[in-house]
Amino acid sequence: ETRSGDSLGGGSDLAAYFGLKANTLVSAVEVTWPSGITQTVTDIAADQRLTLVEQASSTPTPTPTPMPQITVTAPIGKETWTKGNSYSITWSDNLSGKVTIKLLNGRTTAAVIAASTASDGIFVWTVPNSLAEANTYRVEVSSVDSVTIKDQSDRRFAITAGSLGPKR
Repeated sequence: ETRSGDSLGGGSDLAAYFGLKANTLVSAVEVTWPSGITQTVTDIAADQRLTLVEQASSTPTPTPTPMPQITVTAPIGKETWTKGNSYSITWSDNLSGKVTIKLLNGRTTAAVIAASTASDGIFVWTVPNSLAEANTYRVEVSSVDSVTIKDQSDRRFAITAGSLGPKR
């Protein structure tokens, strides 16, 4: 390890001097900078003054992996869906796996719409006639691989029987 700097007799010369005897070539000089970066200079000719400057790290900074997330985009709330009709459940995500889609009534699972489906951002669902009419429904989309990665409709929406046509 070679250090140089202010000292009695050394003045403020920051140069480091190496004696090579009869050698005409230095195979390698390794410098560890205060930042922790190590720099190696190889095949240095003798009888010269060389200035070394700290180089930027050659190791690229890794790009952080985005946290997995799901965002339900429809239904978002306040819609009215009619039994027997088909509707698109949509979401955005950055998942590579499959998702589960549930219908919640309040905090209770009213139906599993899809236990495992492609995470492609859309699922067309026909509202079953067997569901209870209510205005407290939400859709939840969650990752099959990690149930903690999920999202729900922003607000409640309604499921109704709709009109049955004129009575006779």
